[in-house]
Amino acid sequence: MELITMDDGCRLAVRTYGESTDRAAIVLIHGGPGMWDYFDELAIELSRYAKVYTYDQRGCGESDHTPPYTMARFDQDLEALREWSGEGQITVIGHSFGAYLALAYASGHPQQTASLNYLSGLGVGEWRTEFQQAVRERHSVSDWQRLQLLGAMQQRTSQQERQFRRLSWQTDYGDPEVGRRLAARDAAELRPLNYALHREIWAECRSWESGYLAELAASVRVPNHLIHGSEDPRPYRAVERLAALTPNSEFTLLPGLGHLPWRENLGATVAAFNLPVSQAAH
Repeated sequence: MELITMDDGCRLAVRTYGESTDRAAIVLIHGGPGMWDYFDELAIELSRYAKVYTYDQRGCGESDHTPPYTMARFDQDLEALREWSGEGQITVIGHSFGAYLALAYASGHPQQTASLNYLSGLGVGEWRTEFQQAVRERHSVSDWQRLQLLGAMQQRTSQQERQFRRLSWQTDYGDPEVGRRLAARDAAELRPLNYALHREIWAECRSWESGYLAELAASVRVPNHLIHGSEDPRPYRAVERLAALTPNSEFTLLPGLGHLPWRENLGATVAAFNLPVSQAAH
C-alpha cells in the first residue's frame, strides 16, 4: 500500500497488483459509498491479465477523511491516481456506487479510459420498489423486524452494529447460505463506515436519477460493459435500460449471482469484463 497526496493535501491509500502487460491497467472502484477497498480476491485474479490498482476513496478505509465529499472531487481523485500511476489509459471497473463514479469518469475522460465496466450498478427508471420488496422477501419476519429496529437507532453498540451490517448485507447474494456466512464474516471485522459521507454522496447521486444519469450514459464514447447478477436485489432490468442508452455498450446478466458476483463465481465475473489492449503508452 502507498499513500498518494491529492492537490488539496488529502492522502489516498492505493494498492498495486501485478505487472504491466499489453492490456490497459485496471482501476477497481469500490462502492458504499463510505466503505473501503474490498477487492483483494478480484484484484489478484485480474492481475493475471493486467496491472491492477485499488484504492480507498477519500473519507474511506485508510485514506484521509478530508472533505469535500462530492462526485466532482471523487472524479478528480481518480484522475490524480491515474496520473500518479503513469498509465496513459486505464480500464475502470466500478462496483455498486463505484459504477456511478466509473461512468462519470469515462464520460469526462474518454482519452484516458480504455474501457468502462459497470458492475452491479443502478439503472434508470423506477427500481427502488422492486429492490425494497426483494430485500424484504429475503429476510425472515424476525430478521426484518430486527433490521428495522436497528436501522432506526441514532447510535448502536458494537454488537448492534455487527448485527445491523450482517442483516443488511446477507441479502446481497444469490445463495442465501453463502450470504449469511459472508455477511457475518464481513460484519465481524467492524471496520469503520463513514455514514456521513454515505448520506452526502447518495443525496447527490439520487438527484441524478431524474435524468442526468441517462444523459451521462448517452455521452460515453468508450467501449463499455454493464454487468449484473440475476439475483442482485437491485433489479437488472433497470441496468438493461441504462445499457440501451449507452453507445458502444454490452449488457451481461450473470445467472444465479448476486450483488458481489465475484465472491460467488470469480471466473464467470472476470470472463464478463472488457479488458482491452492498451492504446496509450505508459
